[in-house]
Amino acid sequence: MIENVFWLAMCIYFEGRGEPREGQVAIAHVIMNRVERRDASIKDIVRAPWQFSWLNPGAQRPVLDDLPALLACTKAALDCLNERLDGKDFFGADHYFADYIKPPAWAAKLTFIKKVGKHMFYKDEVKR
Repeated sequence: MIENVFWLAMCIYFEGRGEPREGQVAIAHVIMNRVERRDASIKDIVRAPWQFSWLNPGAQRPVLDDLPALLACTKAALDCLNERLDGKDFFGADHYFADYIKPPAWAAKLTFIKKVGKHMFYKDEVKR
């Protein structure tokens, strides 16, 4: 369980530490929806190639230097896991991107769910 919270919190921290709580929890739900859909571990989903920008090859090495933000991201990870116990999954969202980048090609093929903070959330309706 601790490893799961660690990987969720790290991904939230490096992908959305400046986002509102709802956006941070939504990032965690995207990861969890992929975990369920792909029958993989949280660590495997987070570390999969080209899935999260902070781990992409050539990305600037991330620095963990904001303890209050890390604590907030850890709380968001725990909040997500608690929401999952209540059957919540942030509308099944399994993709997102920041609104300040050019929309990825995949966005046109998926169902838009909601914008939270600076992130646009989508769901792939095709079961794979």
